[in-house]
Amino acid sequence: MSIEGLVPIVENEARTALAFMRNDIESGKLTKDQAIKYRIDPVTVEYVIGGYEGAIPRVIAITLKPDWQAKTLAGPSREPVDPTKEGDSVDSYICWFGRHSAIEKSAIADSEEQKEFAARVPVELAAIVAKHHLTLNQASNVVRAFLGMQSKADQEFVGFPITLVTIPKSGNGWVRVYKEDAVVLSQPPEGKAGR
Repeated sequence: MSIEGLVPIVENEARTALAFMRNDIESGKLTKDQAIKYRIDPVTVEYVIGGYEGAIPRVIAITLKPDWQAKTLAGPSREPVDPTKEGDSVDSYICWFGRHSAIEKSAIADSEEQKEFAARVPVELAAIVAKHHLTLNQASNVVRAFLGMQSKADQEFVGFPITLVTIPKSGNGWVRVYKEDAVVLSQPPEGKAGR
């Protein structure tokens, strides 16, 4: 089945599965304050579908979120994830969906999250800083490091096991399941530490 064939099925199923929430918002049974308390605002559900279409890797995000002014559950809305529109390299691209507070904090200089990220993936961080392309395995390590950090920061919603899917520009991708966190995912070669 193609991506374009799967997306409408997911959209229709999402409408059906979340009809109760739409009804609760419309009737006032679910309020914005409650949604914030239960952590279903600003995004209630986000499905991310990835695969190949005509030998080209594609990713589409499908989102449903409350519209408190209209008193309804808006969506599903469909948005293609396209690294070229954001000016990123099409050779390697990582896009975050859902909860990512620890991931965002890792970009803050000298934060605990940045120090943890550097300890988990020093080889990959050196490549990123030098603006080198990451291999598929290095990109996988970056994602695993971020998910491990996020699972510590938001244990109620993010946790192991995790499933990591790669969709390379060409060749075969893979699906791997990691049952637990790994604190260190890469190490510089002997004699290269601290450079």
